[in-house]
Amino acid sequence: MKIVVEAESVEELKTLLSNLIEEDRLKSSPSIYPLDIGPRTLRCLRSEGIETVAQLMTYSDRALLRIPHFGRKSLAEIHDLALKIQKND
Repeated sequence: MKIVVEAESVEELKTLLSNLIEEDRLKSSPSIYPLDIGPRTLRCLRSEGIETVAQLMTYSDRALLRIPHFGRKSLAEIHDLALKIQKND
């Protein structure tokens, strides 16, 4: 396979490659589906296109609260889950 990338500068090329690597990292992260979170929270995350743990980690509390129907209880659920994951590591 041959891929041709056009860039105006080396910096632009570095940015493009960095973005591709980050996108691949986010997609290869574990899925949020087997996590112990409620169906409402899961639906909210899915509606925002959040499918992996890495994608979820890129969102701030404020950004999560901007998701329709994602409230303080859902945020608390995510925080509790993060604490459980940290304890297991």
